Amino acid sequence: MYTLGVDIGSTTSKAVILKDGKTIVKKALVPLGTGTSGPSQVFQKLFADQELKQRDIVKTVVTGYGRMTLSMLLQPQ
Repeated sequence: MYTLGVDIGSTTSKAVILKDGKTIVKKALVPLGTGTSGPSQVFQKLFADQELKQRDIVKTVVTGYGRMTLSMLLQPQ
């Protein structure tokens, strides 16, 4: 089971994928925050190698200043 944690701040976007809630499988950081391409870029970094896809994520937790803007990025692929 994979869980995605995302923090979209005013200046930085960060994300991490955990396996079984314990092991970090992937992580990404982009020095661009809400209102920029930062949130999109952090997702591109996480899913660039195609090992995991967004549909593999069973739960997503979002924090930060831009947390309400994430829904547009969470489209099933």
